[in-house]
Amino acid sequence: MRYSGGANAGHTVVIGDDRFALHLLPSGSIRPDTICVIANGVVVDPEVLSNGIDKLAEKNISMDGRLLISENVHVVLDYHKKEDQLREKALGKNKLGTTIRGIGPCYADKVGRKLCGAYGRLERP
Repeated sequence: MRYSGGANAGHTVVIGDDRFALHLLPSGSIRPDTICVIANGVVVDPEVLSNGIDKLAEKNISMDGRLLISENVHVVLDYHKKEDQLREKALGKNKLGTTIRGIGPCYADKVGRKLCGAYGRLERP
């Protein structure tokens, strides 16, 4: 289960000689019999999620029917990334050092109760 965070960080799972770099998918994703959950506290970048699913598929691991995503996740949109970039630039030498992936601005929208493309099911294209 992923219960918070976004695609600004990730984790690498190593099993034998196989390495799995996961950014949004829970670590249980690599186990084919595990139901995986992305909970309300996660901000989801659809492109990163789709890429993660595709990377697992390349290793013959399917997420079909075993990935549950909360209807209340917020979706990271392009404008969140642009806002992140502009904020960092405006701060100059006092910049935060974000990854420019829009996580902070998306969370700001979430706590500010802005709808910004959230509150709906996120389905893989």
